[in-house]
Amino acid sequence: MIRTLFTMVVLSLLMLVSANCSIGPDVVGVTDDTTVDRVVTYTEDFEKSTASGTSYVTGSFVGNNGLTWNYVQTAWSGAVIAGSKSPVLGMNRTPVAEVSTTVADGVGTLSFKFKKAYSTAVSLSVYANDTLLGTVTTTKTTTQSKTFTVNKSGAVTIRFVQSGTTAGQVSIDTLSWTSYGTTSSSSSVSSTSSSVSSISSSVSSSSSSVSSSSSSTAATGTIKVGSFNIEIFGTTKISRANVLYTLAHIATRYDIIAIQEVGSNGTPSESTATTVMDTYIAKINSIAGAGAYSYVRGHQYAFVYKNATITKKASQLYSGSKTFTYTPLVGNFAVKSGNFDFAMLTIHTSPTVATTEIPALTTAMADVRTLYSEQDVICLGDYNADGSYYSPGTSGGDLAGFSSSTYVTVIKNGTDTTVSPNNSYTYDRMQLYTASAEDYAGVKGVLKFADYYTISNLEGTTTTVGTEGALSDHYPIWAEFYTGRDTN
Repeated sequence: MIRTLFTMVVLSLLMLVSANCSIGPDVVGVTDDTTVDRVVTYTEDFEKSTASGTSYVTGSFVGNNGLTWNYVQTAWSGAVIAGSKSPVLGMNRTPVAEVSTTVADGVGTLSFKFKKAYSTAVSLSVYANDTLLGTVTTTKTTTQSKTFTVNKSGAVTIRFVQSGTTAGQVSIDTLSWTSYGTTSSSSSVSSTSSSVSSISSSVSSSSSSVSSSSSSTAATGTIKVGSFNIEIFGTTKISRANVLYTLAHIATRYDIIAIQEVGSNGTPSESTATTVMDTYIAKINSIAGAGAYSYVRGHQYAFVYKNATITKKASQLYSGSKTFTYTPLVGNFAVKSGNFDFAMLTIHTSPTVATTEIPALTTAMADVRTLYSEQDVICLGDYNADGSYYSPGTSGGDLAGFSSSTYVTVIKNGTDTTVSPNNSYTYDRMQLYTASAEDYAGVKGVLKFADYYTISNLEGTTTTVGTEGALSDHYPIWAEFYTGRDTN
């Protein structure tokens, strides 16, 4: 069937060439073998949401284009823009109200309609992969439109977020966005014999062409890898409903995230650590959908990963050097769409001996590389690599043993990864081998809670006002990796 279709296409092209017609876009300078943008427009009207009513609820649904939409503290009637349903983001909610989805093939432009739902002025922030696109405001109940230029390839998470505790309820609807990136077109055909020859050659190898086309999305896609020291993540913290919910929501931002201090900041009891993680993953899946995430753990560590994008191949406690006070957790993973296999090693150094444990991480990375026969090793966690515990120097982020020629330091010196307003220490780090750095997309960051979540009443009581410290004394760090560029 495929060969027949290609044959028909070629015959048509030959006819056009003989008639001296031009194939492809009418743009000066477009010649043979030029890649041409094939922009696809998607829409969402929220009519497939199963939620209803004016109560503010949290959940998810599969909308148009098969995309899963997540909503937090959102009502579904009372201020409809179009059709029968429009999400209404609540005012001064904990956690903060938001609506989000992840688009697999990138986003070029994003357009939507919005309006003030009730009496309080609107302030709505829009993000793409945690990058603020802009904030829209209005004091009017009439419907308004807004378009942002995104221009991000790969997987892009779009989020509509209430931007402050005083921002009023806001309705959004009638979303549309364009894909981003290029899809290889058939070569533009000129009236030359060489063009015809090239097309004929393409037909003879149609099977490989189809295969290449099907893998193009995987080649440009990305996953987000995170690390988060959830300060003494034990039974007390998981008993605080709002704290647990916010911590769970944070995990859903990542395809895989390494967690430190599960159960305690030392070596917890197995029963405590298991109880904490079972409770945590249940809350994560109540947000992301049943069975959306899984975890593996050992001692005070865990890897939490998204089942739709990540496969776990193996995991264990590190069995090499006894240098580490808290034995690292290691694992071998692969993406489900693409060809990116990778290993992870997560560490929480003991602050008093960080100067000894940090240099030992290079040996541990080499051991993990051998253990899994895997060149792509990501070392990440709470290194305590700053302040009074360790002096990182001024060499652009290189730590002892991590020479710039052999390793890529993703989170570098001068990056504030701590909640305390009294310092800007780079305790949390991420390294990988330079030889396999083609998989690193060059996108990384630190998730500062107050930029995304309402940091008030996190303790879930009427007497205690929460702070960022109610979540942790560390911020999560993260980086993106390509899913289809793995060559080693």
